[in-house]
Amino acid sequence: MHQRLLVLPYMLNLPQIFKDSSLAQQHAIISEVFKRGLTFKNGAFRTLWINPEFEANLLDIKEKGLLFLEQPFDFSLDFPSGGGRGIRTLGTVASTTV
Repeated sequence: MHQRLLVLPYMLNLPQIFKDSSLAQQHAIISEVFKRGLTFKNGAFRTLWINPEFEANLLDIKEKGLLFLEQPFDFSLDFPSGGGRGIRTLGTVASTTV
């Protein structure tokens, strides 16, 4: 336990840890922060999810136009919801012969 406390000050300096890391380690860090991916579009980074540990920084980063947290695409808009264009039930449909 005592050894973990000695490492704590070094763990608080994530920018330095990232800078000192190998490319593979940097990819691992980015993957932990942005588990659902990170894209660059229209001059800013975008993601669907950010690690909760970094949510406190999200507002400041968003105001600077550096990162935007986007909502996932709503797939329900592409599928008919019922009536003459589709069915509302889920699961398999048994085939019948008439």
